[in-house]
Amino acid sequence: MPIEPPIFDCLTHPAMDGDWVHPRWAGGNTFQSLRGELAAANSPWAFAVTMGADAGWELEKYVQACTQPGPKLFPVAWCDPAVPPDFAAVQAMGYCGIKMHPRLGGFEVSDPRLPDLIQAAHAVGLISFLCTWPPRDANELPGGLPALERLLNDTSGCRKILLHAGGPRLTEVVSMAESREDVLLDLSYTLCTGRVSDDELCTVLADIPGRFCVGSDSPEISPSELRTRFDLLTADLDATTRENIACGNLFAFTGLPRHDANASG
Repeated sequence: MPIEPPIFDCLTHPAMDGDWVHPRWAGGNTFQSLRGELAAANSPWAFAVTMGADAGWELEKYVQACTQPGPKLFPVAWCDPAVPPDFAAVQAMGYCGIKMHPRLGGFEVSDPRLPDLIQAAHAVGLISFLCTWPPRDANELPGGLPALERLLNDTSGCRKILLHAGGPRLTEVVSMAESREDVLLDLSYTLCTGRVSDDELCTVLADIPGRFCVGSDSPEISPSELRTRFDLLTADLDATTRENIACGNLFAFTGLPRHDANASG
């Protein structure tokens, strides 16, 4: 019997060449390995996110790799505010969204280019994924929480997924985002790293379960680690609520089809 409920993993990063930003995964961060890990954890769907324009992340080849049989991978394209991709072309290739990463991209959430980029992406049907994890040795995302709130205000009506939900600033990010229907809070990495207490995580999941989705941040965290933590932290919730957090909220927010996980395309 499969482990229930199935999980829609909001954040994975398989690469064509198997590499990753940290060398300890060199050659091992492949589509094949990810699909095996997702299947073992009963995660039939995942967002697969490119991380730049290097050989492992070429947009056309990447989207083709996402269509192979196995757990369904929905592609998301890296967006550098200095040289953004052609959003209409990206959408036509089959991408579902764009990802902006202040910490690795060297910009702040206060960057004046971001509202226009998010609005332009929204105009062609792309969801904006924004990393909100603080830099190493810091407790604040680049640009600060007030700038994040201004960005949410300036892009009202545009669908945004706040990756990691602020990490150690979870409470503040939840407070500013929980009433915004155009924002979904993702708990990838945050759920598994110990930077946020289990009590705090259990509280927000019980109080506003409709505002969250979950992810692994593979290869940083494996789908099996995500499954273990998800099962632990949602054990006291009813079956419907657990399934909504695991996959239902993400499908409802994105409007993506709930594919047969064993079908290609």
